[in-house]
Amino acid sequence: MTATNNPPSTPAGKGRGRRNPAGKPAPPLPPPSPSPPRTSPLSIDVEADGSTAVLRLRGELDLAGEEALRGCIRAVLAEHDPHLLLLDLAELTFIDSTGLSVLVWAHRYLARRDRELKLYRPHRQVRRILYITGLDGRLRVTDET
Repeated sequence: MTATNNPPSTPAGKGRGRRNPAGKPAPPLPPPSPSPPRTSPLSIDVEADGSTAVLRLRGELDLAGEEALRGCIRAVLAEHDPHLLLLDLAELTFIDSTGLSVLVWAHRYLARRDRELKLYRPHRQVRRILYITGLDGRLRVTDET
């Protein structure tokens, strides 16, 4: 006699899907809600005055805002050639690894041009990330201009 591994047959519609302890089918799951379109949650205001340019960052610096900030830094250096670039981070509430990489890039980009970058008044959450990553010791972080 040969044994087969065929599962026992079940009547149509029975034994399929989720069931509650009483053996009744569970109600269907609601459809997923549509997610909003992904836009950059970063805004940048620029002030250039003599040898200093100030970029005020508001919102979140992540992948969505990376190119905007790089482009803004390049444009400010090309148009105003400031000796000091001050990134005001008081209203920047979130930064991820992509955002941190932009800060490191900016530091190097300015240093190659004999210019200086300061991270001014970082929001407490951003300051904490800078501390955890050790970047607070590598980049110039200050509460004074």
